[in-house]
Amino acid sequence: MSGYRHRSMPARRHARGFTLLETMIAIVIAALLVGLALPSFRELTMRNTSTSLSNQLVLALQTARAEAIRRGTWVEVVSLNGDGKWGKLGWQVVADVNFDHAFNSTDTATGTLTSASAAPTQYTVCGLATGAIGIGGNALVVFSPNGTLTQSSKFEFNVNRPDAKASMIQGITVSGSGEVKSVRGVATGAPTSC
Repeated sequence: MSGYRHRSMPARRHARGFTLLETMIAIVIAALLVGLALPSFRELTMRNTSTSLSNQLVLALQTARAEAIRRGTWVEVVSLNGDGKWGKLGWQVVADVNFDHAFNSTDTATGTLTSASAAPTQYTVCGLATGAIGIGGNALVVFSPNGTLTQSSKFEFNVNRPDAKASMIQGITVSGSGEVKSVRGVATGAPTSC
């Protein structure tokens, strides 16, 4: 058997898991990464929520204006809270279906076009009418059949975050001509808390 070589089997390696020290280091690193990401995630969540609220209100205002022109009648965007605290209960868009320039239960029952629910806790949507004449005050934006504001000469809103960061306020202005503008970081004449 001179041509036969005896090969020895390689030594068997024992499967080995992580040591307690390695596991603890991995947990500490993961905790640090989560701790670093959490403020950014919180900021992103607040920014998205306030932008969403602002977009919902802008859409409601633009819908009301377009419907006033299309229907040839008054259309209102009304705070369901009945005052300038638009975010407390939400808002709805209602058309004056009987063309009497007064919004009543008939209009609400058959002329409600859209509605939005209350803002999330700690977010506020505050409204302020300028030159309010007649119905509604700070709780009502009314568009006439030609798309201009009626009952006020200008209407302003501020969508406010829980951290009250002034640079992140969403300001919305409705001019007397009915034009709706939204700008981040610019507070309007409306309250920044309500």
